[in-house]
Amino acid sequence: MKRAHHTSGDEVRFWLAGDTESLAEALAPPTCAVLEARPVDGRPCDATDTYFGANQLVLRVFSRTVSEHPIARLFVGALAARLDLDEQLVERTCVALQEAVTNALVHGNLELALRCTTDHEAFEAYFNEIDHRLNEAPWGERFVTVIARWSRDELTIDVEDQGTVWQEHNVAVGEVQLLAHGRGFVMMRATADRLSIDTRAHRVTLGFIRR
Repeated sequence: MKRAHHTSGDEVRFWLAGDTESLAEALAPPTCAVLEARPVDGRPCDATDTYFGANQLVLRVFSRTVSEHPIARLFVGALAARLDLDEQLVERTCVALQEAVTNALVHGNLELALRCTTDHEAFEAYFNEIDHRLNEAPWGERFVTVIARWSRDELTIDVEDQGTVWQEHNVAVGEVQLLAHGRGFVMMRATADRLSIDTRAHRVTLGFIRR
């Protein structure tokens, strides 16, 4: 059965959780948005707050899909099929986006704080808790949204989650390290040309200069 369903002149696709190949197919041009549908009733993720337009690519998938598929690689591959991106920019974008979607999943949707430990049992318990929350409400029913917009000079990618534990104010770029515990935001800052965090909107924005 074909996993990608077409609407609006092949611009928006509703994808039923399947394999990585089917998700890559759904993201291929001329798609402007891919929304994962719930397997129970086929209803897609809510998209009423998302604008679908030219020079834009949107992906909205549930937490489980983020944990099971190489979202960053697939999304950047879909961008590369639309834009003239050099190999170095593709690699930097993949690294930054992977860190952003992982952060959105674990610390956003699943609401798990990073546990800095070398204890094997504690480490295993942490990942067991991740697996547990992926299969329980409300954590597993939340989704991650990735929105790319581009111009001749810049590529911008927003990553949004549905968590409830962000602080109630914006965090300036210079203050990111105070908020982030672990390598995620450090890697984003090292690989993106621009990084901003809107904690109220649960959004991380990555900016890349197109050279």
